[in-house]
Amino acid sequence: MSGKTQPKFLVYTPSDVGGLAEHINYQVRELIERDIDVVVLASKKFLSHKKLDYTVKRLLLGHIGSGNRILKGLANIVIDILNFYILALSVITKRPSVVFLDSYSEYFSPFWIWPHLIFSRLLGITYITNLHDPVRDYRLGPVWFHNISNHLAFSIFSVLLIHEKLPAECKLPNRIEVLEVPVGVYEKSPPAAEKENFSPPISVPEGAKLFLSYGFIRDNKNLDIFIEAMTAHEDVYLLVAGRNQSKKDKDIAYYQNLANELKVSNRVAFDEGFISEPKTDYYFSLCDFIVLTYDETFRSQSGVLNIAANYNKPVIASAGNSPLKKCVEDYSLGVFCEPDSLNGLSTGLSKMLSTSGRVTPDWEGYTNYASWHTNIEILLNALK
Repeated sequence: MSGKTQPKFLVYTPSDVGGLAEHINYQVRELIERDIDVVVLASKKFLSHKKLDYTVKRLLLGHIGSGNRILKGLANIVIDILNFYILALSVITKRPSVVFLDSYSEYFSPFWIWPHLIFSRLLGITYITNLHDPVRDYRLGPVWFHNISNHLAFSIFSVLLIHEKLPAECKLPNRIEVLEVPVGVYEKSPPAAEKENFSPPISVPEGAKLFLSYGFIRDNKNLDIFIEAMTAHEDVYLLVAGRNQSKKDKDIAYYQNLANELKVSNRVAFDEGFISEPKTDYYFSLCDFIVLTYDETFRSQSGVLNIAANYNKPVIASAGNSPLKKCVEDYSLGVFCEPDSLNGLSTGLSKMLSTSGRVTPDWEGYTNYASWHTNIEILLNALK
C-alpha cells in the first residue's frame, strides 16, 4: 500500500484487561509496524499494567465495579451508551477512514447507533470489528429487543473479523465481508526480577501433575466439574490464578467450599486477583498442563491458549464448535473433552496423565498458523 492509499484507523477499545484488550493491542501494534496511522481510544485502565509503545487517548468511561447490583448495572449500561457517543465525537474530530472496534457489541444499540449509522452510510467511513462470539446466545431484555439491537448493530459494519467459518445459526447481512483470520500467539511474559522471589503456591509431590486455570474466573470455565473430576485422580493438582469476571459468576469461596466438601482442598490452590506478567511467566513455567474446560456455549478462541504456546504446555480443553476446538484437535495441542460432562472430563484427565495416551503437540505448526502478521495482512488486503 502506498502512503497515499493507507487508511487512517480510529480504534475503539472500552475493554480494560483480559483477552479482548490483549487481542486489540496486538492488532494495533501490527498496524503501527506497517506505518498505518492509528488513533487508539480507550479507558484510563486499558492495559495499565503494561508499558505500551504507542499513544492512547484515554477518554472512555470505565465501568463501576462495586455498589448496589441493580444500580451498578443501570449505571454501566449508561456508561456503555455514552462511550459510543464519545466514539462519535472522536470520529468527527479525528476524521478516520476506518473505525475499528475491539469487539462486536449489540447491547442497547437503538440508543447509540444513529451517529455511526450516518458516518458509515452517508460519509462512507468503514466500520470493522472483531466478532469473537458469532452466536449471540446471551441477551439483555426481551427477544424482540435483542433481535432489533442485533439488526441495528450489524448495520454499520462493512467488515467482520472471525476466527473460524461462521456456524449455520449465525445470520449476517449478505453485504458484510467476513474475513477468517487467525488469533496470534501472545508474547512471552517477562520473567521475575531478582527482587521478586515467587514461591510455589501449592506443594506438588513427585510424580503428580499441576494443572493451571489462568485468567478471569467465570462459570463457563466449568471449574466445578474439574474439581469434582479430581476426586478420581489423586495425582491431579490444580492452581486457579485470576479474579472473578463479574458478580453473577460463582466466586472463589464457592470453589474453595466445593473442594473442601469433595476432600480435595489440599490439592487445590487459589491466587485471587490480578496476575502480573512476571507471575504469569512463573505459573506457566511451573505447571504441567493448562485447563481450558469451557462449556458448550463457548464458540470462540481462548487467549490463554496463545500464552500456553510460548511454554509448550499441553491443554485439557472443552467447548462448543469453536476455533479453540479446531486448533487443539488440528495441532494436537492436548486433549479435547466433551463439554459439560464429568465423565468426559475424567476420561480426558486419564489421557493427559497416561504417557502412552499423549501425543506430541505441534506447537511450531500452531505458531506458524497463529500469526498477528497474517491477521492484519488479510484485513488490509480486504480494505484495498
